[in-house]
Amino acid sequence: MFDDLVPVENYTNNMKNFIGSTFLTPKGGVLTVTKVLGMRKGSTKHGGSHAKFGLHCSICSLDTELWNEDSINAFKINLKRGSIPCGCSHPTHWTEEQYTILTERVCAKLGYEFLGFTYGFKGGSSKLKLRFNETGEICKDTNIKPFINGTSEGAIKGALSLRDSLSLSVEDLVSRYRGKYILPEGASFTREGTTLLMDCEICNADEYPHRIFKTTVGSFLSGNLPCRCNGNYIYTLEDKKYLCKKYVEALGGNCMNLALLKDMRVDSTEVFWTCREGHEVVSKLGILMNGSGCRHCAKGSFKTKQPATFYIVRWYGFCESYLKYGITNLTVMDRVKEQSSKASLDYEILYEFHNKDGQLILDVENSVKSLYGREGVCPKRWLPSGYTETVEDTENNLQLLLSLASVLK
Repeated sequence: MFDDLVPVENYTNNMKNFIGSTFLTPKGGVLTVTKVLGMRKGSTKHGGSHAKFGLHCSICSLDTELWNEDSINAFKINLKRGSIPCGCSHPTHWTEEQYTILTERVCAKLGYEFLGFTYGFKGGSSKLKLRFNETGEICKDTNIKPFINGTSEGAIKGALSLRDSLSLSVEDLVSRYRGKYILPEGASFTREGTTLLMDCEICNADEYPHRIFKTTVGSFLSGNLPCRCNGNYIYTLEDKKYLCKKYVEALGGNCMNLALLKDMRVDSTEVFWTCREGHEVVSKLGILMNGSGCRHCAKGSFKTKQPATFYIVRWYGFCESYLKYGITNLTVMDRVKEQSSKASLDYEILYEFHNKDGQLILDVENSVKSLYGREGVCPKRWLPSGYTETVEDTENNLQLLLSLASVLK
């Protein structure tokens, strides 16, 4: 995304003037701009807004293992807006390497061995696989944030509580649960280490296909049932596929795929489907369950019989950059302003391809989606309207987009 380190002799006056600037952090530290790390690839602007600057934090940079050289960096515009790219920010966006370091430090204090991320690294939602050195017991579902963010006292208390629970039988656990909560009729349990497997007669008789319910000992003792009798039940992939098929077919369409995040609730699950008219649609499952249908068939959506534009826009901020492609019957500026009203990023319109044939424009977009998929790489919270049509901001991706759009010239 960026060219190599910019030599000092190539610094512009704006860059030189910005180096040495300081910014206060929420924890009382001072961020100092030290150098230019690189320019955005393909950028022809030299005012500093497209340069990534290296910084030194008077607090975080003292921990050279956690914050090695050049790991604290940001765009000038983000610093001006108050962005804090180090551990003084709340919340801090730790990398996988940093999360590993923090986890291993806590493990060393409490007598654990860190065996890795149970389901792969998923940022702050990651689950840790840990071994208790004293007992050899392995726990696979420890939440990473409480483990590393709690004070050492809180972490020790949690560790001791979990160790104590390992000595309880299934009967003891159920007895403790019944002392505070109501257990569904016909519920039974078996145990695998720190995991409880629940068999629920009520849920086994409902319409959903998922029948095996798992939870941790700690979660169960806190009153959280793992089955659908729990009003906050998080539906599995198997359940969601059933719901998608049920409600999409009720609208006369076909379900193609699901955009799933671990623990994503049903209402927020995104469904990729085709309506009875052949439109490819992305909808929230909750909206489909309320009877809403294809947005392309609705009045005011993209019209294939009107002139249209295929566009490529760069969205950037928070030390990241993405290419967003899309189509519109509006002017590109009007469409981008709509997206910008809900976005946390800045934008730069790169290319516009106009054509009188809206269907041809739609065909080009579908070709792009066939190549890149339909999930997007930009976090939804940064670009709520249009994040599913984003790709990494690389020269190769830009040339691929331009090649696919060349039929519109």
